Amino acid sequence: MKIKTAFLSTFLLLTTFAIAQEKVAEKSGSKPKWAADFFERDYIITSADGNTMQEAQQQAVTLVKQEVVRSVAESVISAGTLNKSEDMGGNVSSSFRQSIMSKANKVPYVQGISLSTAEASYWEKITDKKAKRTFYRFYIKIPFSRAQLGKLIAEYKSEDQKLTDQLDKLEQDLNAIASVEQIDGAISDLKSLQSMFEDKRADRAALLITRYTSQYASIVMEDAGSALGQIKYSLKLNGRVITVARKPQALAGCTTVTNMSVSSQPVNVISYSSDGCYNDQENFFEVKYRFGNVNVAKKFLVEAK
Repeated sequence: MKIKTAFLSTFLLLTTFAIAQEKVAEKSGSKPKWAADFFERDYIITSADGNTMQEAQQQAVTLVKQEVVRSVAESVISAGTLNKSEDMGGNVSSSFRQSIMSKANKVPYVQGISLSTAEASYWEKITDKKAKRTFYRFYIKIPFSRAQLGKLIAEYKSEDQKLTDQLDKLEQDLNAIASVEQIDGAISDLKSLQSMFEDKRADRAALLITRYTSQYASIVMEDAGSALGQIKYSLKLNGRVITVARKPQALAGCTTVTNMSVSSQPVNVISYSSDGCYNDQENFFEVKYRFGNVNVAKKFLVEAK
């Protein structure tokens, strides 16, 4: 007990000494009670220091947002409504907690917190004698009731459900791919979703990335009625025609490409001139694409005029 008392006394002396080094040079008025005890039911109260008034204000708003996000995260975790990632001790993993906080920080209410949403504020311009510097300390009081917390949790769950819905749709769309660009976009979206998930949905996203990526190797190129001077072809995936917006690499050989029309059309057309070709040799025109890590190519026989 004597040790604890001695420690407390030392702490109080150090705190008092630190405060004594600070002198209020200016202030916005009489210091309100809430700025002294930092407590009032259904409010978040905090303060922050800054070299300028604006810096102190911005930091104070940031601290309020962090407190709101922390409250939402703790409520979501304690409610046990999500498939949590837990360690051997039964504690929520830090990565899962951070994932929740990151998503909670993006809900519209949190993004809307600003000086204009504060019910009251108070500031002081302080001179620190020991540090020989002057700075601003800004106090802010923002309403935040249990009812508001409940709405935020509901908003968080709604936003989180949108991610699940997006994952579900990408899974459904796997069997109805209409273009190469759809595959590209799905893989990009799934990688983004995977980075936001810390539960079994992350594994679902990873599996879907693999499944979408494997589609590239299933794409085939088929002749669609080529004739002298024109290569016509379609891309097919599992027997269905798909479109592609990008232009292929055309290895023309003895021919000269005069026009290429591959703007998201079911049938792609490449016009060419075969003036430089001779009938005493086999002449080929190769069309090649690079999808992901897969080459999709086809050679077309070219007749000389």
